[in-house]
Amino acid sequence: MQKILLSTTCLALTLASPQIVSAQEMSAAEGQLNELFPEGSPYSPYADRNFPERPLWGDSHLHTSLSMDAGGFGNRLGLDAAYRFARGEQVTASSGQEVRLARPLDWLAITDHSDGMGLITDILASAPIVTQYEQGARWAEGFNAGGQTAVDATLNLIGTFSQGQMDPEMFANYSPGARRYATIWGDVIDAAERHNDPGNFTAFIGF
Repeated sequence: MQKILLSTTCLALTLASPQIVSAQEMSAAEGQLNELFPEGSPYSPYADRNFPERPLWGDSHLHTSLSMDAGGFGNRLGLDAAYRFARGEQVTASSGQEVRLARPLDWLAITDHSDGMGLITDILASAPIVTQYEQGARWAEGFNAGGQTAVDATLNLIGTFSQGQMDPEMFANYSPGARRYATIWGDVIDAAERHNDPGNFTAFIGF
């Protein structure tokens, strides 16, 4: 009994006295690790993964009221509203209803048409830069009349554009190189910069 107590006391003193404890490397017996981790079964659960582990959801093709087709057929939401909606905020749709995504997007590329970007918004506003031309004045009157007249004006605008029959002087104001176009494109860039939030939401500058 005394020997057992003595041995226990020595063991306790040894554990409590770091000065007399020496570190020893422990090596597994041959084949022991193979039993724990069979060949072909990696230790790390993430080793050899070749699929996306965090998919990021977004929209690569969105038109706002700046595009002739979207704006002509009733979309009245601009750049800021589009980004706010994509980020999960509640916005008022063109129909007047309150809408919100079930899950916010991780990224968005607003890709309004480069040709004629912003023309439709100036037509709807009856801006002098378009109403000084016969086509622009006619379309502005048609859109503001509403109903079927507005639908006909939209179809006529899109048909005229697709057939290359736009007034060249008027359309030049909404083409790269023009002052009005530069202002609109600057608004596109500024909106993306305002809503870009690294790590949370990416706003791509596109067209």
